[in-house]
Amino acid sequence: MTAVTEQVAASADDRQHTTETDMSSSVTHSLESASATTMKFGYQAVNEMEMASGFVWTNYMRFTSVAIPQGATIDDAKIQIYATAHSSAGSKSIVIDGNDVDDAAQASSEGDIRSATKTSATVTWTLGGSPSTGAWVDSPEIKTIIKEIVDRGSWSSGNDINLYFRGPATSADWSYTFRTYDHSGNAHGPKLVLNYSTSSAAKIPITLFINGMST
Repeated sequence: MTAVTEQVAASADDRQHTTETDMSSSVTHSLESASATTMKFGYQAVNEMEMASGFVWTNYMRFTSVAIPQGATIDDAKIQIYATAHSSAGSKSIVIDGNDVDDAAQASSEGDIRSATKTSATVTWTLGGSPSTGAWVDSPEIKTIIKEIVDRGSWSSGNDINLYFRGPATSADWSYTFRTYDHSGNAHGPKLVLNYSTSSAAKIPITLFINGMST
């Protein structure tokens, strides 16, 4: 088994996409600044009493030069974030999927995230009743997503992987904040941590000669 740890390696490789719904139900999409030092999972409903828009956030993380051979078995895989705060995030869920392409490009517009071809494999990350803060936090197992990507026919070791995280609409507002590449020189940027294995070497037939006869 081979261990791989990749950390987001550029400002534009972890960004937050926002879908805003205003009081008239008009929807707009935007991509937040690449230099933000934190992002958040979560959801905020339209508040008619306060005349406030509603927001759904989708987070994007890009991991570059991921050294996994094409077709390798993904034994385990997870995302690690450094969480700093939460608001009513206990037991809330985040849906994770990936960009179903051979070599994922950096997102430069909101459409690159919203309209990206997603993997059929998804994982639901349900936060604990009292989510951790001030510490590294592990996602649940995401090996099915990574496996779908590295099984692509034109995947090559050293290609790039994009992952997406979205908080579905809920009955109450919530958020879970974590640090990005731009916080303290990437001391706490998101990480992809996994182990993979490959098939054992092909068996080579050996012919034995005993008393002049082969076996």
